[in-house]
Amino acid sequence: MVGLGVKPDKFTYPSVFKACGYELDLGFGKEVHKCIEGSYIEWDLFVQNALVTMYVKCGCIYLDLYDEALFIFREMLLTGIKPNYVTIASILPFCGRRMNVLHGKEIHCYIMKKIELKDHLLLWNSLLDLYSKSGKMLEAQRIFDSMSVKDKVTYTSLIAGYGMQGRGHWALKLFDEMNMSGIEADHITMVAVLSACSHSGLVDEGQMMFAKMINVYRINPRIEHFSCMVDLFGNAGLLRKAVQIITEMPYRPSHAMLATLVSASRIYGNTTIMDWATKMLEGNTQRDILLEMIKRRAQSVNLDMVEVKINKMMPELGFSPEDSDRLVALFSSGWQMRMSLGKILLQDPDLLLLDEPTNHLDLDTIEWLEAYLNKQDVPMVIISQDRAFLDQLCNKIVETDMGVSRTYAGNYSQYIASKAAWFESQYIAWEKQQRQIDQTRDIISRLSTGANAGRASTAEKAEALDLDKTVLETVEEVAEDWRLDDIKGLLGRCNFKADMLDRKVSLLSGGEKEAISEYEGTVITVSHDQYFIKQIVNRVVEVKDNNLQDYAGDYNYYLEKNLDAREKDLQREAELEEKAPKVKAKSKMSKAEKEAQKKQKRMAFQNAKQKSKGLKNVKRWN
Repeated sequence: MVGLGVKPDKFTYPSVFKACGYELDLGFGKEVHKCIEGSYIEWDLFVQNALVTMYVKCGCIYLDLYDEALFIFREMLLTGIKPNYVTIASILPFCGRRMNVLHGKEIHCYIMKKIELKDHLLLWNSLLDLYSKSGKMLEAQRIFDSMSVKDKVTYTSLIAGYGMQGRGHWALKLFDEMNMSGIEADHITMVAVLSACSHSGLVDEGQMMFAKMINVYRINPRIEHFSCMVDLFGNAGLLRKAVQIITEMPYRPSHAMLATLVSASRIYGNTTIMDWATKMLEGNTQRDILLEMIKRRAQSVNLDMVEVKINKMMPELGFSPEDSDRLVALFSSGWQMRMSLGKILLQDPDLLLLDEPTNHLDLDTIEWLEAYLNKQDVPMVIISQDRAFLDQLCNKIVETDMGVSRTYAGNYSQYIASKAAWFESQYIAWEKQQRQIDQTRDIISRLSTGANAGRASTAEKAEALDLDKTVLETVEEVAEDWRLDDIKGLLGRCNFKADMLDRKVSLLSGGEKEAISEYEGTVITVSHDQYFIKQIVNRVVEVKDNNLQDYAGDYNYYLEKNLDAREKDLQREAELEEKAPKVKAKSKMSKAEKEAQKKQKRMAFQNAKQKSKGLKNVKRWN
């Protein structure tokens, strides 16, 4: 096509990338990609989706180009191009293979935000598979429980996850639930079930499931099923049964199957079977292919340096020389964690991210991990609920609460002390604020008494307020303990301008409110002044908890229909009456009573803070 001078367009390239992915021809795919780099075609939605899918099918599996595929995926998001559900489902499984749960969680969040993606079963199955393969069974179970529709892929992923964690009974229970739901098992499901029995040492259950697979589910066993049975018998020390499976099955034994038997024979001291399996291995062509692949991979690294690092690291991780030939499956989850940590540290990482590292570990392993990580000169970010673990390792704690992050220097114990000190300072500030509020209410109460009296008649107004005094002098009379600046601040909050403070009360206008009531047009008033509202409104609209309620009547009608508002109105009148100007008596409280009152106020502050936080959470999630 190109040779004939026909120029490809944005509709041509997706087909080419799809073909490269199907044929696993990454070399040609990359050459075509270079042709459109930097052009507008590269940012086309269909081209981007085809590119990601091609790199996932070719690169991520065979050439370890996961980072390149993920980079393209992120560029799609940054440039505003929306990936479809097929593209996202292609990326997710390889997050699990690379144990990159953090990237998987990012994609999970993206799916949750996009309504159009929430109904695709393929996506939720991919997420479930990611968490299961990464050992995050709590997250996997939550997704499983939240799914309204499930298929055999859903159940198989969760069964395989529990199997890898050595929780075979959970896996078998799930398999029974799957059968009760009317979902038929296939050969992949049976591999997951048999593997779960093998990892959990359930020999009888494994043999029973293998028989049911053939006789009940009518599934012809493949080499993967025979391999699981060899692994099951080998781990249990039933070596003759493992040999019987290998010799009677209609397949040539794989390298992994024979290696399992060699390792099991060495552990249980059966040299006869070990020699037999070793000779079988020497004539295995698959072994030669595997060795050739390893040889090619080794050419790109300095093997001598790698060997020195491994030899130095093995004792540090707690392994003995005899452990080097043992299969990974024969080690507990704690020892497998050490292997994973060793693989990461061999790559000289710039940053070590540990997400709940102490989950499923025994106390001895946790203590070893604490000591080992303390010796490492690598910056670490630890996400953990294990307080003792954080105490041993952390020198800085970052707490996120209601979307706000706060950093505390020191380990977890120091964080607790610093947070308590911060909380105490907040309480002192709140207590000071409450005193200011009480003082302000007291002033308003005294002034409102005069104002209420002034509303009765012109003669009573003269008795309530001295018209010859200035505004500032009038307020100073009832605020004897207040500083002048505080009084001016209060008047400022009541909308008194600076030039009005020295104005006589007699010069203040008192007819504005009455003037508004005579206005013939429509007035919309937002006010807390109940007297003012009572004078002018003939319709009340209340907004509460994001709901709007219309009361077609005046303020008295509103109080008649709204019981809560009427109760608050009566309460307010009672408070005003109670707070009328009185001679203050000197407190006769004892020291113990004052301490009790202080404690009561502190409790009130904590309750108010908790209530506020609860309301904010409700609003966030609703």
